[in-house]
Parts: sequence; structure tokens; C-alpha cells
Amino acid sequence: MRARTLDNRNYGYLFILPFTLVFLIFNVYPIGYSFFLSLQHWNGFTKMEYVGFRGYEILIGDPRFWRDLLNTLYLFIINVPLMVILSLVGAVILDSPELPLKNLFMSIYLFPYFVPLVVVSAIFGLMMGTDYGILNQILGLVGIPHIPWLISAAWSKNAILVALIWRWVGYWTLVSLAGLQSIDKNLYEAAIIDGAGRIRMFLRITIPLMRPVLLFVFVLNSIGTLQAFDTPYIMTGGGPLQSSETSVMYIYYYGFTYFKFGQAAAASWIVFIVILIISILQLRAGRGQADR
Repeated sequence: MRARTLDNRNYGYLFILPFTLVFLIFNVYPIGYSFFLSLQHWNGFTKMEYVGFRGYEILIGDPRFWRDLLNTLYLFIINVPLMVILSLVGAVILDSPELPLKNLFMSIYLFPYFVPLVVVSAIFGLMMGTDYGILNQILGLVGIPHIPWLISAAWSKNAILVALIWRWVGYWTLVSLAGLQSIDKNLYEAAIIDGAGRIRMFLRITIPLMRPVLLFVFVLNSIGTLQAFDTPYIMTGGGPLQSSETSVMYIYYYGFTYFKFGQAAAASWIVFIVILIISILQLRAGRGQADR
């Protein structure tokens, strides 16, 4: 019996072996190699030179890196809370039994998610052109002067936010809607019998029971926003004067434009640590609210 049990275990290891190999080769090895690379000075052609944590020291003293990190945090601070609120409001609207043509509205809400992010960024880049963009053309019809969406340091990050919200709000609304529809309707019926209004039911029933889903939306959207690359790269290229350049764009430029792979790898690890700290704080805050 013991020998047969050992044989069964060996067969189990064989079944998980393909996934384990793929995970080690395409996940664990790149992570380890990126840290090894962050300790080297290498341009991709010459021999690697070990410099220790000198690359991290250079980053700490690099104003461009901190400016890009602040730009990324700006997108995070504005985009994430706004996305959570809009997704929750959209879920409540789509879940309303009085909403006519519900399937049509749901399709319209979800449509942007199926448009590739590169296409979304290119379209919004054209729409927000200063002289010939359709948004400024519409504003001009009502007497509002043209807004330099993409060529102004004050507006460039906000233009990126508009594109990000349009692209992702439908997806996160669908996730919130799934959480909203999982709430037991008997709770609302009991609250109505007790004389509770819609606002009280929303604050006392919907919000508390939606906290796990909203925490999921908050954390996953935070990670995605802190890794923003496609939209700012295509819409503004990080300009003007790097006012909309993100941390991932910094990694890209130093790795594949300046060929400073060690410094780019070090920057990626710092960005990873920032994302990890923010995610842990969010999870702890969410669990603390749930315990209450």
C-alpha cells in the first residue's frame, strides 16, 4: 500500500511538471535575472561589469526618475478612486429594473474594453489635437478656446486620464455588476419593509457587501495604472518636457533607447517595490474595514 501511494504521488508530480517548468522558465528566471542585471553595467553589446547597487544610487539622484514616478502617482491618485466610483455607479444603473434597453446599455458600456488599447490611444490622440481635434472643434462651436490637450504640461496627464477611464470603466463596471447581483435581494426587501429609503439601503447594504469586490477593483486597477505605458507613449510620447512620462516609459527609454539595461532593471525593481507597498496597504485597509 505504501509503495502504491508513493507511485501515485510520483504520477502527480509528473502532471504538474509542465506547469512548473513553464513557471520557472518564464516567471522565476526572468525575475531573478532582472535583479542580477540591476547590479550590472551593460549596454547589451559589451561585457557585463558588476557595479553592485550603484544603479540604484544613480536612480535616487536622478530628477527625471522622480518626476516620472510623480507623474505615475498622479495618474494613480486621480484614476483609481474615480474608476471605482464610476464603476459602482454604472453597476447600480445597469442593475436597476427600471432601466429600458438594459442589454443595449450594457453592450455600449462594455464596448470600449474590446477596442485594443493602442487603437484607443491613437484615436484619443487624434481627437485631442490642438488645431484639428474634434474635441476642440466642438468647444470652438460654443465659444470655448482650444485646449492644448497634448502639448501642455498642465493638460497632458489629464488627457491620458480621459483615455484610460473611457477604455477601462466598462470592464470594471461589469466586475462591480457581478458583485452587486450576488447580493441577496431579500435584504433589500426586508429593509423596504422596515421603511428604509434607497440612499440608506445603498449606504447600509450595498456598500458594505460590495467591499470585497470594490477592493478587488481598487487593487487591480491600481496595479494597472502604476504600469501605464501604451496610452501615454502613443498619445504624448511622455511630453511635453516629460510632463506625462511614466515610470514604465522611463524603464523603456533607458533600456531600449539609451541601452542602459542595468539602470532600467534597477528602475523596474523600484517600481515593483512601490506597487507592492501600495497593494499591501490597500489590502490591509480593506481587511480592516471588513473586520469592522
